[in-house]
Amino acid sequence: MSTTIAIEQMIKDYMVGSAGVSPDKLDDPERKLSELGLDSLSVIEMLFEVEDKYGVHVDDPMPLKELNLRELYAFIAELVENKQDSSKNAGSEPVPAPAGATADA
Repeated sequence: MSTTIAIEQMIKDYMVGSAGVSPDKLDDPERKLSELGLDSLSVIEMLFEVEDKYGVHVDDPMPLKELNLRELYAFIAELVENKQDSSKNAGSEPVPAPAGATADA
């Protein structure tokens, strides 16, 4: 399962199970979050679930309410993929020695 599909399913599960959104409202990927009846707390709680599962953080979640579902899924998938890419590259570049260290240390 691709990251985007997994994220989409997780968000849909949250919206139906925890936020009380009717599943048929999630069929239209062009529907804005603001049209789903989610309040600010619901958006923040949804992002906490994303953070817990994928380890990504959104500094300011309020602009997300103006995204449509497709944009939301893509935005979060991009955050997750960027985090995964940076994790893969971690350690591949040499880490500079601390100031004052000698080559023999």
